[in-house]
Amino acid sequence: MSFQIINLDAINQSMLGNPDLIKELVNLYIVQSPIDFNALEESLATGDKSLIRERTHHIKPTMQYIGALGLLQDFQALENLAREDAPLSEIETLFQAIKPKFQLMLTELTLLSTS
Repeated sequence: MSFQIINLDAINQSMLGNPDLIKELVNLYIVQSPIDFNALEESLATGDKSLIRERTHHIKPTMQYIGALGLLQDFQALENLAREDAPLSEIETLFQAIKPKFQLMLTELTLLSTS
């Protein structure tokens, strides 16, 4: 099985190759990641850059565990923009570019969990 966003080798490595642990954590990510992403989106709506930075930072470890390094870099860039007090329009533009990749990541995790 080949994926565009997640990396099976990284998942196996971060979860010690334990199929039960992989299934459990992937299912947890499928449930929790949209909650975290929606919280980030809400912080963008308020324009609170400190909250944007905090919520973006919170999402990054999951991207590391599942080998979504492109998304990890995107979230790091988003966090940096918020930290550097970039214009909200610039932060929003990057967030909108991340959205479809994030949705694809969820689709891939769902496919992995059902395989």
